[in-house]
Amino acid sequence: MNTLDILLFIGVVAAISGVSPTLISIFTSLMAGTLGKGRTNTRLWLNGIAFFAGFISIVIIIGVSFWLLLDSVSNQTAQYIAVAVSAVAIGAAIIEIKDYFWYGRGVSHKPHKRLHSLIHTRTSKRFGISSSFLLGSIAVAATASNIGLVIITVTSLLFVCGATVGISWFLLFGMCLLVGAFATLIAVTNNIKVSAVIVWKEESKAVMRLGSGLALIATAWLILLVLSHTLAVSL
Repeated sequence: MNTLDILLFIGVVAAISGVSPTLISIFTSLMAGTLGKGRTNTRLWLNGIAFFAGFISIVIIIGVSFWLLLDSVSNQTAQYIAVAVSAVAIGAAIIEIKDYFWYGRGVSHKPHKRLHSLIHTRTSKRFGISSSFLLGSIAVAATASNIGLVIITVTSLLFVCGATVGISWFLLFGMCLLVGAFATLIAVTNNIKVSAVIVWKEESKAVMRLGSGLALIATAWLILLVLSHTLAVSL
């Protein structure tokens, strides 16, 4: 695999993982609250962009911080950490895939109750740009077992491949993670009702979980292939 192959692979993983029922639920709640107060599409775009900015800011912080952690330890220790991340990712992916067959049964990736309360406040009572920015930041925490883990897993993959990354790369990665939310914003500002988006999300959430789980497994497996020297990488 070369650099372009890896970047394309990671972009696809981010796009699939970003179509998350939890993330789309939070974003559609923000849109419904904004429109419910009689706000225009202009306000909807401003709040949406603020949400995206808050979300991407946290993605950058997590990605860069974890990269610096791997870079600060010995190569062997970093490899052990990458293996541990892969194991956790595969475990989380199994739970995601389980939801495709038995959604909501047993262990599932759900935000903490306090986060639910905070998100409700931000989407039902506050509709300013700063509040939308904060909601975007909170959304990463609410999807930590899915999107947060994807960020760390992908960072591990880049590290073991010997890539050189910076803030600009994680900015691009964050944008890929927001493909689902951005498509939702486009749809609503083109006169598709928020309720129709919510219905679609409910009907598709099991498939979303399946896609996210498979993307996580693929990334974790790729890490293990690189570390075992089964897969050669040219950067």
